[in-house]
Amino acid sequence: MSVTINAHQLKLLLDQTADHMGPESIKQLHGIRLDADAKYLYAVASDRYTLAAARYELNHGDQNQEPWARTIPGDFVPALRQWVDSLTGSDYITISTAKDRLVFDGPLADLTVATNPSLEFPDWRGLLRTIATQTVEGEPFPALNTNYLPRWSAIHQSLRVRVTADRRAVLFFGENFIGAQMPTHGGGIGPAKDQTFEA
Repeated sequence: MSVTINAHQLKLLLDQTADHMGPESIKQLHGIRLDADAKYLYAVASDRYTLAAARYELNHGDQNQEPWARTIPGDFVPALRQWVDSLTGSDYITISTAKDRLVFDGPLADLTVATNPSLEFPDWRGLLRTIATQTVEGEPFPALNTNYLPRWSAIHQSLRVRVTADRRAVLFFGENFIGAQMPTHGGGIGPAKDQTFEA
């Protein structure tokens, strides 16, 4: 199973999701998930407080293949980003899966990343689908942790925001991008505890 993408588009996918990776203490979230379906290659990351998913429409020849997904471990993400930065934007990279590896085949060099297929990544599609279909309750006025807001600046585009309730996730929409941020408990007066997607 493989997909082809140019270096510019792969860099966008990585840049738009890297700040949302979970910490080392949560192994299944410590990295960027590459997830290919019949039409798109997605990069997804979450630390339970924010969730970001960027997508790239596959070339016609790469469409309608068997879906696959692998998580690039967080420790390898900086090296991968550096490797992609060394290429020109128009250089094509073929990403292929092996038993426990992701292989990035560039024009002059290859990069192989060890992955752990047994780590179960959350059902990010289901989470975003649930958040997107929430109905509006009353006049929502949620409190957001401003420490997380700078993460969205890596998208480098205007984002639409959907708010449905004080204690439900806020949804962010952009071109080939969707994300969510959980609100904090409380109204911003005094200490506030962050909610997670698991709460």
